[in-house]
Amino acid sequence: MKTLKNHDFVLAIISDSYLKSSNCMFEVGEILRDDSYLNNLLFIVLHDSDIKHYKNHINSIVGASIYSPTGKYLYIEYWQQQKEHINSLITNIQGNSTNTAGLRDELKLVEKILQNDIGVFYII
Repeated sequence: MKTLKNHDFVLAIISDSYLKSSNCMFEVGEILRDDSYLNNLLFIVLHDSDIKHYKNHINSIVGASIYSPTGKYLYIEYWQQQKEHINSLITNIQGNSTNTAGLRDELKLVEKILQNDIGVFYII
């Protein structure tokens, strides 16, 4: 992330697992919020047929249908479920907030993905 400004182009290969990774979604959200990258950014969005290029691809999903209405909904639903799961973990853990600090950080990240980052794919 810190060295991106040193490069002429940013190439991002978008797969199903990429769109379900909090670290990847945070990264792409940060890149897209910097207007200087919009002309220098190239997304390669994998399709299900691209699985033939993977060595270990049994029961794997690689296609990222982020630009179809159903696909968008499924990724939003995925991140909403992650948010609900983390909330339930926080609720189930008894004790002081030190016990849930990491979960609260993860919850903030998931909320950011839902509010800001998953939507960046719709405007490109």
